[in-house]
Amino acid sequence: QQQQQQQHAEDPSADNKAKDEKMNVAGLSGNSGAWIYSLLAHLEKPIDSEMASCLRSLYRICAEIRAEWSTRKGNDDDKGSDSPKIRMIARTTVLLTIISRIFNQKVAS
Repeated sequence: QQQQQQQHAEDPSADNKAKDEKMNVAGLSGNSGAWIYSLLAHLEKPIDSEMASCLRSLYRICAEIRAEWSTRKGNDDDKGSDSPKIRMIARTTVLLTIISRIFNQKVAS
């Protein structure tokens, strides 16, 4: 862990790389976000307690990713509606909205 801290101190972009890895693990890069959206669209209501728990976990992950991307320092490439930052914030916002409004799975802050 000390090695990672040294890396972050030497290379500020290492923080963004770590966040990108987290995003990839969460499955929100590329077509995976669309795949998650599709799965949510095919869920039938009412959902059972196990599915509710899964949705709350997904909500927490999406909220964390959106918060991290929202606070990211942008560069000139991040201007415009087609920037990676804007796309990631939009993806997570759509998933958060579906989970909270359609399935009533709100997570306390």
